[in-house]
Amino acid sequence: MFYVISSIVVLVLLVALIIGLIVMVNRLLDRVSTLSYLLQQNSRKVQFLDSHSIKLTNALKEQHEVLTSLTTSVGQTLKQYAAEMNRQIMPTPQLAEMMNQTIQEQIAIEVSLSKHKLAPDSGYVEKIIANVKATYPHIKEEYIVKKCMAAIEVALSK
Repeated sequence: MFYVISSIVVLVLLVALIIGLIVMVNRLLDRVSTLSYLLQQNSRKVQFLDSHSIKLTNALKEQHEVLTSLTTSVGQTLKQYAAEMNRQIMPTPQLAEMMNQTIQEQIAIEVSLSKHKLAPDSGYVEKIIANVKATYPHIKEEYIVKKCMAAIEVALSK
């Protein structure tokens, strides 16, 4: 009888132990399924971020190409503008008339400054030419020099 009772007690303990193990295995399986679900969600998030990072990288590359192209275009435009601004031209008839007036004014200024002197300044011709060149920097220098010299000769012959 003692063996029977002890066998029943051992059997009850084994059943309790087995039930406890089953409960623990169920909890462990729940936690594993929760972890699996979380890993799947994280995997989707990583895929989403990867796809968007690729799109963002491509967009940034396109923007870089556009900015490089724009920088090149602006640089070329500035070079062309500088070349155009430094190019000397022949004057239009209206501009030539304005230049004549400027030359006459410069001659009048130099004459009035040297009026009370016994001998005129030696550099007055250069001053007149320099002032006219400074007033009209885009006109060919040869044209300005010839125009000034002709006007000075006419003024001296009077």
